[in-house]
Amino acid sequence: MNNENGSHSEPPDPGAFRFRSTWNVYLMSCVNETMLKVFTVRTIKDFWGWLNFTSPEPDWVWILCREGHSPKWENPQNKHSGSLSFIVPVKIAWTSWEDLCMLAVGETLIPGECKCQVYSLTLCLRKGARVCNVKAYIKDIRKFRLADFHVDGSGALPNVKEWRLKA
Repeated sequence: MNNENGSHSEPPDPGAFRFRSTWNVYLMSCVNETMLKVFTVRTIKDFWGWLNFTSPEPDWVWILCREGHSPKWENPQNKHSGSLSFIVPVKIAWTSWEDLCMLAVGETLIPGECKCQVYSLTLCLRKGARVCNVKAYIKDIRKFRLADFHVDGSGALPNVKEWRLKA
């Protein structure tokens, strides 16, 4: 590709594209609730670098949290937050989690016209379980309508067994 001076320049690296928000990835033990920050996602390259070299671990909770938000429910900044829970079969839990993470970091999980925002996602895997709980935590749940959510049965979570909205 030639630039305005006529010299050759390389096209931009699409993996270097920065998301609007930085996201932190945490692992929390289901046994003693120890939480570890394990990765930070700023770019497409970071995102796939994390997901491609990560696998589900039983008895751990995976948390993807928008930077500036605490993954702890009790934090005062989460006062008007709520969650949308999905119950999915364990065999598709990780794929469902990946799909939701892609939509969240791309800011397309909830359309822009909705005045609320996803600030955290969690995936809880338990040894021996047949189903798994995936949650999206939504800032200012009072403004949320289920119709705003980007899951239509053919999209991110086609095999959802059950939905629960908690305000």
